[in-house]
Amino acid sequence: MSESKGNQVIVWLRATGDAPILKQQKVKISANEKFSKIVEVLRTKTKSEQVFVYLKESFCPSLDEKISVLYEAYGSEGRLTVNYANAPAWG
Repeated sequence: MSESKGNQVIVWLRATGDAPILKQQKVKISANEKFSKIVEVLRTKTKSEQVFVYLKESFCPSLDEKISVLYEAYGSEGRLTVNYANAPAWG
């Protein structure tokens, strides 16, 4: 996890479809957290109970998956990119 900062992963939140664009699109989240933490952050920031999240613009990983594992497998350019939408967008 060479690009993460002190056991934290930079997560880039990208709006898809008609989802609101966030003022703060990059957040640092502990690598030990589960993917559900990202969903929780998005629900809070978008003020919406229903948020659809995707990695690689195609699939939603298990909410129990560790962020460190997802970063190692799907991270690039020093961050993990997560797309979010108000309605199903892919897969």
